[in-house]
Amino acid sequence: MKRDRSPTLAKVSSSKKPPVTPASSSSNLAGDKAQVDLMQDHGKRLEAALTKQIAELHSAEPRLLLMSVRSIDDEPPRLNLPSDGFIMVRHAAAVHRDVYDLQKLLKQEPLDNRMIVDAIWVITLSWKEHYVEPRPEDLVKLMSDLEDLVGFLSGNSGPPSFEELMVTSNDSEATFLLQRYESMCIDASRDLKIFAEDKVKMLTFGKHLDACHADWQTKAEYYENKAKEARAAAAEYHELMKCNEEMIINHPAAVDSLSQKVAELENKCANAKTNVEAAKKQKEVGASAPPTILRILSYPCNPYFGLPAPPQ
Repeated sequence: MKRDRSPTLAKVSSSKKPPVTPASSSSNLAGDKAQVDLMQDHGKRLEAALTKQIAELHSAEPRLLLMSVRSIDDEPPRLNLPSDGFIMVRHAAAVHRDVYDLQKLLKQEPLDNRMIVDAIWVITLSWKEHYVEPRPEDLVKLMSDLEDLVGFLSGNSGPPSFEELMVTSNDSEATFLLQRYESMCIDASRDLKIFAEDKVKMLTFGKHLDACHADWQTKAEYYENKAKEARAAAAEYHELMKCNEEMIINHPAAVDSLSQKVAELENKCANAKTNVEAAKKQKEVGASAPPTILRILSYPCNPYFGLPAPPQ
């Protein structure tokens, strides 16, 4: 503030000299206001940036878990066969029992390829005798899947299937996404810690603003001829002081909000880890049990179809 050199102030008695401003309350209104604005916006900017990053990663998440090893657009296999009349019920029951027995063979370790191929040949021949064309749609699909299985067990599996390619792709995508989540967790935790420590700075700066406000208030009372300018400055510092008090009061809520964001991010990271493990496990399953076998294992079957269940 410029000193007024007017004659009026020059006549003020020595007892009315302006008080010396304490060093602790040395003020720069523009700089102090900028500091308050900076601290006030810090939490908002951190939360906005974190929300944006979470949204970007969430929208980029691939569909990492496949249902069994089917293509994404495939429906689960069915085995709905005609059951009108005694003969059709017996035929349907025979198919269900055949699939049940075949699934037992496919679960044995090690696989007996020759036995499985022979079993498929026998049971499909029986199905063709029982069901004349046009055969039920589910039975046709099952027989086609069994043909694929025979080709695989005979060493004629052909190029990698869509499911095998998807498992490999998902493993790579899941690992990359997990790395991004872990990196963001580290950065977000660091920013949260820094922001949580801002409360000490706010309290210290609040004392500075309070001293500045008191200083300007004293000057306003003394400089009667400059009361308008001094009181305007005091009012601005008063608003800054209230703004700082509000920030101090609301700081725990802001920390909690950011903590929730970090917790959400950590949950995303945990989900990404789960997806990576699931994708790797799926990949391992795909290596040890080919998709053609797993597809046959996924067929629903009832070994007691059409017959009373045995006593427990």
